[in-house]
Amino acid sequence: MFDTWQLNLILFYLSVVIFIQCYKVAIKNVTNDGAATMLIQSIAGISVLALVPFLPLQKPEKLGTFFLLGAACIFYAINDRLQMTARKNLDVSTFSVIGQLTTVFVIIYGLTIFREPTSLMKLAGATLIIVANALIFYRPGKHKIEINKYSILAMCAALAFATALSIDINISKDFNLPLYISLTMLIPAVIIGMSGRISPLASVSELKKGNPALFVITGVAWSLSIFFSLRAFRFGHVNSIITLEAVAVILNVLAAYIFLKERDKPFRKISAAILIIIGVLLTTL
Repeated sequence: MFDTWQLNLILFYLSVVIFIQCYKVAIKNVTNDGAATMLIQSIAGISVLALVPFLPLQKPEKLGTFFLLGAACIFYAINDRLQMTARKNLDVSTFSVIGQLTTVFVIIYGLTIFREPTSLMKLAGATLIIVANALIFYRPGKHKIEINKYSILAMCAALAFATALSIDINISKDFNLPLYISLTMLIPAVIIGMSGRISPLASVSELKKGNPALFVITGVAWSLSIFFSLRAFRFGHVNSIITLEAVAVILNVLAAYIFLKERDKPFRKISAAILIIIGVLLTTL
C-alpha cells in the first residue's frame, strides 16, 4: 500500500500544505532570517533520519555523485535563505505562484545547457506559467505590472532551486532516500551558517522567541513533503506526477484563504493557479 504513487501523492499534498501554511505563521516574528532558516532546515534534516531504517541502505558508487550533491547544496542553500525572507513578506498564495517559475527555469536549462530538443508544448507551458505570474502582479487601475523586492527574491530563489535540481537530477536514487533528504537540508544549513557567520545559538534564540511547536511542525512537514514527492516519482509516471503535484498550488491558495485569511484577489490567484497547472501539463507532453 505504501509503495503506490497514489498514496504518496496524497501524503505529499497533506504535508506540503501543512509545511507552507505553518511556515508562514512560524516565521511571522523572526528577526534573524538566516538563523531561522538554519533552524527549520536542521529540524527537517534531523527528523527525516527517523525514516532511514525503513528503506534500503545504499551509497553512490561514483565519487562524482558526492561532488554533484555538494554543488547542488550550494544552490539549495541560496534557495532556502532567499525564500525565508520572501515567504515572510509575501502572501502564501503569491509565493506559491512565483515558485512555479522553477519549471520555466528548468526548461531554459534543458534547452540551453543540456541541448534538449525544442518543443512547442514546453514553450507554450512555460509561457502560461509566466502569464500566471504576470496576472498576480497586474494592477488593473494602473494598467501595469508591479513587482516588489520580495517578489524578486522569490524569483531568484526559484532560479537557485532550478539550478540545484539541474545539477543533482536523478542522483537521489543512489542514496537511501531519507538520508539524501537529510543531506540536502543539513549541508545547506551549514553553508548558510558559515557564509552568514551565524552561530547555532542564534537559531536557538529564534526558537525561544517564536512558537517551538510551529517550527517543529514546519521542519517535519518540509522533509516529509520532499520524501513523499520523490516517492511518488519513483512509483508513478514522471510526467503525470509533475502535473498532479502542481495541484498543490491551488490547495495552498485555498488553505491560505481559509486559515490565513488571505482574501485579496482570490479569483485572480485561483485563475493563476489553474493556468500554472495547465502550463505544467503542457510542459510534460
